[in-house]
Amino acid sequence: MSKTTNLRRMIILAFLIALNIVLVRLLSFQTPVSRLDFGFLPISMAGAMFGPIWGGIAGGLADIGGMLFNSKGMAFFFGWTLNAILHGVFYGLFLYQKKKTLVRILLCVILKGILIDLLLGSIWGAIFRGGMHLVGAVLWERLIVFLIKAPLEIIMGYIFFHALSPQVKELKEV
Repeated sequence: MSKTTNLRRMIILAFLIALNIVLVRLLSFQTPVSRLDFGFLPISMAGAMFGPIWGGIAGGLADIGGMLFNSKGMAFFFGWTLNAILHGVFYGLFLYQKKKTLVRILLCVILKGILIDLLLGSIWGAIFRGGMHLVGAVLWERLIVFLIKAPLEIIMGYIFFHALSPQVKELKEV
């Protein structure tokens, strides 16, 4: 891989990380249970364009950078950063060098949601709130949020990838 290609990848990833920070830390809606944001779009694009490793790196750096930029009063907890890394990895595994079909996006969002957001997220939420005895309560809260967010993420992801498909090809080929 040439130096120009590496530089281009770093610039695109930096832009996607910065966009994620803006979408998550400045343009999100926080509820007592969860946060509604569109930060998944740039991380899904990073994974789809550059693969699971770079998608994971983008997710992790966006989470850490976002905490440094605006923590919204939250303490840093590596469990949430691990989830952000795994989100980028999942998008890379499902979408990198593959056709972005509705079924593929649906599978990615549902598996990512169950394994990372519901299972791991419930464990991290229970630890963060005071102990593992709270996992069941946190799981129910997160399930309700997942049932609201997953359809939005599937629909928006599908529209996003199909609307930007020609531009992404052009970015990678220039």
